[in-house]
Amino acid sequence: MKILYLDCTSGISGDMTLGALLDLGVDKDFFLQELSKLGVDGYEVKIQKKDRHSIQMMDVDVILTEQSHMNHENAPEAHEHSSEHDYSHEQQDHHHGYDHDHSHKGHDHHHDHGHSHEGNDHHHDHGHSHEGNDHHHNHSHSNERNLSMIQEIIDNSTISNGAKEISKKIFEEIARAEAKVHGKSIDQVHFHEVGAIDSIVDIVGVAICVAALDVDIIYASTLHDGNGFIQCRHGLLPVPVPAVMAMLEGSGIPMVQEDVNTEMITPTGMGIVKCLAKDYIKIPEMSIDKIGYGLGKRETGRFGAVRAILGTTHQLKSMDAQVE
Repeated sequence: MKILYLDCTSGISGDMTLGALLDLGVDKDFFLQELSKLGVDGYEVKIQKKDRHSIQMMDVDVILTEQSHMNHENAPEAHEHSSEHDYSHEQQDHHHGYDHDHSHKGHDHHHDHGHSHEGNDHHHDHGHSHEGNDHHHNHSHSNERNLSMIQEIIDNSTISNGAKEISKKIFEEIARAEAKVHGKSIDQVHFHEVGAIDSIVDIVGVAICVAALDVDIIYASTLHDGNGFIQCRHGLLPVPVPAVMAMLEGSGIPMVQEDVNTEMITPTGMGIVKCLAKDYIKIPEMSIDKIGYGLGKRETGRFGAVRAILGTTHQLKSMDAQVE
């Protein structure tokens, strides 16, 4: 039996999970080709190895080009905080000394500020600022994307049926949490976070990778989040943030709060692991076939990555041998 184990002891976000799965060996060209089937343009995906704690990890960065940035600015005010909140984004230089794969959708240029997110899997919200860039965006609220619009994009694509089902399940989980937090029906929630291109890439990207890995079962560790507060558009939110807490509520999923004064679990990450993991346990008995590391953008003083472990259990074969 083929097992995928997600080690979330440093938290979990969309880009961390996607990086870890790609690091397990999902072919990058295949991944980018599948992603292009969504028919969503105006972005660039950079996939590259980076070094943290002297360990090579896979970093995935979704960079919005001018067209998608315009659409992104016109995206809705999804929730009181966007998943992945309106923090200031620290400027990062993308010209690293590593070979990397990237794909342009819609444009072959990029912004100098690159939309790198200092938070794990964080997306823009209205009125965000970039450190090192003296500009400010005024966002309008047209061209809103709600859950049905996201589902339509997925259904109209030619990605595998397995990837479609996983993607839609994750989006619906996040939508239900946001609806609960804001006291709306699921159809009334218009997403900035879920409707943003980078969230679509992260969530559908994870689904593409999981379908490609063709595992029999997925487990995860106990989830670890930080504490304190996160600054958002409407003020301070407690960590774990409300959308994450809504997904944890009544789920039976174990969570530990670490002495880290920031968010370690994002709503996208929470939605992904809740929809994928069958149980939350220590690494099960299995032979280890492959290990992948997905780098987070935030320095927390911890390991700062999702570790994905691909393994095989021979338990059934052993039982068959005993019977014989």
